[in-house]
Amino acid sequence: MNLRKLSDKYSIAEQIQEHDLAGLAESGYSDVVCHRPDDEDPGQPAFARLSEAGSKYQLRFHHIPMTSGVDRGDVVRMADVLNGASGRVLGYCRTGMRSELLWKHAKDTA
Repeated sequence: MNLRKLSDKYSIAEQIQEHDLAGLAESGYSDVVCHRPDDEDPGQPAFARLSEAGSKYQLRFHHIPMTSGVDRGDVVRMADVLNGASGRVLGYCRTGMRSELLWKHAKDTA
């Protein structure tokens, strides 16, 4: 998993897997935001499966799937995650681009 730090509190990554979760928790992440709709690609782990697996590491998962453009409601939801996180936040999607784009819009609201 390649993490790209965008701020002290927020990083992005491409699709994560269950085996990444322990390391995220150990690295100070408290919240994980999925910006992918389920079944976007064959073999992609379902959001619910990752969320359930992450709960044993006290990771809070949030699903804000983006399919086309930036929606104002998604920006508000992302800002709420950033404001409510007790630690670092990881956003992920297929390549990290949607996670970066939504953060850029939400960081001024957070």
